[in-house]
Amino acid sequence: MAPAQRTSMLYHDQPLKGFYLAGQAFAIPFFYAPYWFFTSIPYFFKPPPGEKSRAHAISRHIRISYLRQMMRIIMRTGLSSSVPDHTRITPPKLPGSYGVWVPPLADDLIVGDIRSHAEAFDVSSIQIPGYWIHKDHNLKAGEPPKPGEKVLYYTHGGGYVALTAHPDGPMAPVPRGFLEHCPSITRTFSTEYRLLCPGAKAAHPFPTALLDALAGYTYLVKLGFKEEDIVLCGDSAGGNLALALTRYLTDNRRKAANLPRAPGALVLFSPWVDMSESFEASPVASTTKAAAHDWASPVNDEEMKRAIKTFLGNKPDEIANAKRYIYSSPASPYLLGLTPDSTTRKISFKGYPRTWLDLGGSEVLHDQIKRLGVAMEEDLGKDKFVLNECPGGIHGYISFVWFEPERSKNMKKIAGWLDGV
Repeated sequence: MAPAQRTSMLYHDQPLKGFYLAGQAFAIPFFYAPYWFFTSIPYFFKPPPGEKSRAHAISRHIRISYLRQMMRIIMRTGLSSSVPDHTRITPPKLPGSYGVWVPPLADDLIVGDIRSHAEAFDVSSIQIPGYWIHKDHNLKAGEPPKPGEKVLYYTHGGGYVALTAHPDGPMAPVPRGFLEHCPSITRTFSTEYRLLCPGAKAAHPFPTALLDALAGYTYLVKLGFKEEDIVLCGDSAGGNLALALTRYLTDNRRKAANLPRAPGALVLFSPWVDMSESFEASPVASTTKAAAHDWASPVNDEEMKRAIKTFLGNKPDEIANAKRYIYSSPASPYLLGLTPDSTTRKISFKGYPRTWLDLGGSEVLHDQIKRLGVAMEEDLGKDKFVLNECPGGIHGYISFVWFEPERSKNMKKIAGWLDGV
């Protein structure tokens, strides 16, 4: 079977795409880069709090500005829409990395409201690529686990419209970071879940990615990994997906006898947890205050709105109703009982595994992640929940190898938490 379609973004089919990309290739080095350097000059005189040096502050500002522009290009053109060929991963290039096929889900594992959504939007489970990364380069792909062996199951970010889980992709530093810093994690697994395709040829709405994530999770359990030994990890939209998978596994055990249990631990990096426009326009909201410091687009960005519309099935009232969807917006003020029309909580996290929730102090999603943290701590208790905020951290800082020393410091914290230290 051919790889799952990965086309995404907003202007993928426009004939002027090539001209736009050529223009950007010229503008970045000759216009944007000098401008980014110019706007970093204030840091020469007064570095932001917590920065090690003026040069460090200037370097970060330029990197973040570049990321912001690249994400804008990706969203507009589908630059990252091709499928990496998982069958061509070779040990000489990527030692310890392997590609496999993940089988589609058994029909009896798709139940409840997710089955209803899948049928309504003509979504089905299909064979998708998966990726192993091993610390032991001699270990074969899909090798049954040793007794008590932990595995990291990772769902990548990218707004559901971009990026890849491939071992040489831009999100690979996250699973590789666990292998480097967490002694109890010796191999990781991730799936190439299908991306959204906004626009006239809209495709892969919810629950497509959830079915793909569930297929990967079921694959691990069938290999012999016990659920309590699976560490489910996601960042940004991947964090949204990890939460959705946990909710599905937690809420539907009685409806599907063969459905695996929830994982033993949940690690969330800068998760996107509210697709609604709640509080987004406020001048004191993090989407406004952090816009100049972060690379990520706020939810009220027009291009993100198109992606959200596709995710929710292109219904006329999808954005307005996003606040009501427990799978896509678990931290919406409406569900948490924080709005005049909803004064009681409509969502619970009781029964969830112990959770590490990580966020940056300078990211646009800061407010919604903190709202989630308050609710999860209330339901799980302090013994099963940790909220870790990285001062000055940008959205998904954990995936950027240059965001040091904060990145390694917090990975080591997580290693101690996973091992009960």
